[in-house]
Amino acid sequence: MKTPFSFGSSSPADDDRTAAVAPTTDRPTDRPARAPRGDRPPSGAQDAWESLMRVLEDAAADPAVAHGMSRAGVRVRLYALDLPEEAVVLECQNDRFELLEDGPADTELGLATEDVARLAEGKLRTAMAIATGRATYRGPIRQFLRVLPVMQAMVNPPVEMGTNHEEI
Repeated sequence: MKTPFSFGSSSPADDDRTAAVAPTTDRPTDRPARAPRGDRPPSGAQDAWESLMRVLEDAAADPAVAHGMSRAGVRVRLYALDLPEEAVVLECQNDRFELLEDGPADTELGLATEDVARLAEGKLRTAMAIATGRATYRGPIRQFLRVLPVMQAMVNPPVEMGTNHEEI
């Protein structure tokens, strides 16, 4: 006799869970089919990258933001996963925040197109993008993640306490 907590049966005939279920093919799938991308980047990838470059240039020109970003103490190579030819090295050390076209980097951060656009808007949660696999990194990323909100706050300022309502 089986108890409610038994983990098996004494024989296969005692267990009615072994019945085969025929797969159905007329059911719609949960996900839409993706079209093959080929060698071309998704639309909007270049626009998102150029928007991010403008934000980074503005951040480098703002002394307060540049000082905050320099506190990371690393050189970061930032690139778009969909645009492998586009990359920038961010010098975030020695009281400097500069954009360099090339050079060695301590850390690399690769972002998908939608995350590049969200970073340019100041709305990307970079740690979550890494945790979910949408972003890739190599090297000591934590130092850069600590100061990245400084640049994001420049683009998307946080709401002041008590002002998150409409004026009546």
